[in-house]
Amino acid sequence: MELKAQTRELRLAKQGLEQLDHFKSRFLAQVAERLQEPIGELRAHLEGLEKQVPEAWPQGRRELREVGSHIHSFQETVADLFWISRMDVKDLPLRKESLEVYAMALRHIQALESQARPKGVEFKLHGSDRTRLWADREGFDRVLDNLLSNAVKYGPPAGGVVTVELEAKPNWLVVSVQDEGIGIPADQRKKIFGGFVRADNAQAREKFGTGLGLAIVQRILVWHGGKVVLDSHLKKGTRVETWWPLAES
Repeated sequence: MELKAQTRELRLAKQGLEQLDHFKSRFLAQVAERLQEPIGELRAHLEGLEKQVPEAWPQGRRELREVGSHIHSFQETVADLFWISRMDVKDLPLRKESLEVYAMALRHIQALESQARPKGVEFKLHGSDRTRLWADREGFDRVLDNLLSNAVKYGPPAGGVVTVELEAKPNWLVVSVQDEGIGIPADQRKKIFGGFVRADNAQAREKFGTGLGLAIVQRILVWHGGKVVLDSHLKKGTRVETWWPLAES
């Protein structure tokens, strides 16, 4: 009887902790959602201000770009918290539709060029412009955004190439992003998919970041019935392959 009573108490305590965790995730999602719009407006105003600064004042332009970079990092952090919180409370319905993958990848590349250019980073996109995928648009967008942002952040200091490749295989579409950057230490490659974990060399390179990017990427792929394959070598670069099922269901 005593054992049964203790088991019941433990079960009730576990349910209480799960409920608290659910409320925490929902609260984080609501806060992150409310922050997204003002941050986006602030970034847009800053970009407009930068265009008005004369080229004869290079220091002013550099300082505005630096502020813009910090705002972008904050925007990414809020977006990551929004996604991980909503996924934790299962508040993300999977809405699949036919996606023009090449066009979406190109749009993300063009959006990041203003950040990549000062670092000497060049993009290359390989694959057919007719490539299509049956997937959730927001989820696919988030995967591209996280992978490309990481490739720019942790690319080589002297610049390099970020290669985006779309490759059709039997029953799969493999979308990969490869950089020539700092790489990930071997003992930390599995940990970074757990969430809120960043490699030591990434923290030294980039102050801002939640360590949620690859965790979100993996969850979105699992959500779709796919998988993530990571190949990284210290000081040589990282290749992340995302395998998306091609079945239209």
